[in-house]
Amino acid sequence: MKKPYRNSIKFAAAAMVLSLFLNGQAALAFYPTLLRCKDDLLPCQNQPNSALNDPEYLFRNHSTGKQKAKSQRVNLSDLRAQSLLANSSIKLTPEQMYAKAWEEVKLHFVDRTFSGQDWNRWKNKYKGRLQTVEAASKAINTMIYSLGDTNTFLSDCTLEPAVISGIGIKLAMKPGHTVFVFEPIEGSPAARAGIKKDWEITHINGRSTKSDTLDQVADQIRGESGTPVQLSFLDGKIEKSVTVLREKIAAPTIVKSCTLDSEVGYIRVGSLKGSTCAELKNALAKLTGTRSLILDLRDCDGHEFLAGMNVADLFIPPNICITRVRFNDGAKPVTRAYYSSEKPIYAKTIAVLTNRGTIGTTELVVAALRDNGATTYGQYTEGNAVVQRAVKLSATERLHISCGIAISPIREEHFYRRGLKPDVRVVPILYSSDCTGNRAILPDGPWYMFSTNNRFGLNIPQLEGLILDEMPSEFLFDCQLEKAFVALKKQSE
Repeated sequence: MKKPYRNSIKFAAAAMVLSLFLNGQAALAFYPTLLRCKDDLLPCQNQPNSALNDPEYLFRNHSTGKQKAKSQRVNLSDLRAQSLLANSSIKLTPEQMYAKAWEEVKLHFVDRTFSGQDWNRWKNKYKGRLQTVEAASKAINTMIYSLGDTNTFLSDCTLEPAVISGIGIKLAMKPGHTVFVFEPIEGSPAARAGIKKDWEITHINGRSTKSDTLDQVADQIRGESGTPVQLSFLDGKIEKSVTVLREKIAAPTIVKSCTLDSEVGYIRVGSLKGSTCAELKNALAKLTGTRSLILDLRDCDGHEFLAGMNVADLFIPPNICITRVRFNDGAKPVTRAYYSSEKPIYAKTIAVLTNRGTIGTTELVVAALRDNGATTYGQYTEGNAVVQRAVKLSATERLHISCGIAISPIREEHFYRRGLKPDVRVVPILYSSDCTGNRAILPDGPWYMFSTNNRFGLNIPQLEGLILDEMPSEFLFDCQLEKAFVALKKQSE
């Protein structure tokens, strides 16, 4: 057995955000976990429920012993229309909350053996004992814990992340407590005020930032919407002072968008949410002159099912299957096929970058693009292809249930706990020149956070005197990006 790679990609489970409501109460979403997908022979960690460690098991019809499931076609336009249904007000007693949770699990949980137990034993277990929402929540948590599924859980609806009030800049720090502007967010108050990338922040409201941490600087810049903040900068050796009014800032999901050269565009997506599709449309509109695109989905976490569908729809012709999902709908297993509905806004050559931080709905997008002509570069994806059903039980409580497994549309490949294998595997090692294995200088990512100007103050002697042979600076520490770029350039010759 091969030893696991010494260098692994760190990633965190994403914040729980839902926007697609079905029938006014339930939603479909992907929820990333901390399970790691294999890269070659690196195995996933086991789920407590042994049935969930066997992907083939989840595709059986356990009532008949057959794997045949009823098929249904779902047009993406219809799915969008369902998402516009008005939210209903949920007013359930604690007893009704528990009963609804029990019923939803019974009808929709992926493991029809319920982790080898008789699910009916939970139906009346707490009858007459649940007087408060808190008591009902504890009882529901105890009940669903018995399923042994890390993707089935109870969450607090009130913990959804709030919109930050600030000026819209991304910060970074050099050694010596020097905080600088990594990038102003497009259209933000900072961008409108003319604040530029790489400006060093020296003072905030007249107070020096010399001994402050990155978080302390960020906290001082944030504040109540409509209030001013005065910032002093160093642009090289030139001192500048700017006063900016704070606004509510919704963090963009598109991390970077640029033209690498006259023919190849590059877009990095940080996460998939309801706003991603619109942001991606704007980014693609600026790359109309390119002949190919690198879509960087490394370390991209996916939450919302519809968000992933909408992103894939931007690149796939109408009436093409984006994904298939095998659901357990009571005693009747069903496979729903979701079809594209829009004319693609980018129909040119696409390369997709993936790694083990490519997770959840993002994997669904990768599978759809790959099966429709895109080439993937990098590492295996995470292998979290569980679709969640989210059911609102009260004003504050929401139950998430593993209800289905995604299948790639054309290859009919289910990648739960397996991950999607890249077409071109590129090891996660950073090089100072080409990708031949010479002069490795950094053992770990994220590669796209560095460039040749060494703005992070890294002490790397190998950087001195490098000649990149006219390769764009983004490739210095990014072997995976370089592979994709070189391949696209060769195709266009």
